[in-house]
Formats: sequence, C-alpha cells, structure tokens
Amino acid sequence: MIVVHATFDIKEGYRDKIIEMAQECLEKTPLEKGNLKYTLLKGIFDETMLMYVEEWESEEAFQAHLNMPYYRAFVEARAPFFNSPVKVKKFQAQEI
Repeated sequence: MIVVHATFDIKEGYRDKIIEMAQECLEKTPLEKGNLKYTLLKGIFDETMLMYVEEWESEEAFQAHLNMPYYRAFVEARAPFFNSPVKVKKFQAQEI
C-alpha cells in the first residue's frame, strides 16, 4: 500500500477557496481504481495549512490518479493561492 501526505501552505484568507476548488477531486478520487482513502484535513491552529492523506493499493494506481483530468485541473488552478510548493511525503506501508 502507498500512503501519501501532501501538505499545502496556503496564502492567508484562501483556505476555503482551495477547499471549494478541491471538491471535484474529493468526489471523484475515491471512485478511482486502487484508491483506498482520500481525505483532506484542515490545520486546527494554522489557517494556512491543508493536508491530503491518501492511501493507494499500488504505485501504479497513485500514478494514474496524478494523470486524471480533474486532478490536473486542480493542480493548475490552485497554484496562485500557495505560499510554497506542495510538500509531498510518500510511504510504503502495510496494515497491521
């Protein structure tokens, strides 16, 4: 299983806009083949932080997600609202 943590550093005042822009991904990604979890978390004390927590059956499923048209559109649309590039951590995991 592949686990992904993608952390966004958002310009102040734009968090709700980013969440709204992410809706199509949040609705469609869980339906993708190989997706086990796709959750968007808000920072409790940091209004400029959002983080995706994703679980994928395989690297191939994750890579296929990165090429989905709605994901590509979200990546392009969100860029002006970020303070820095997305920080991505990817882990190989097993359920215990």
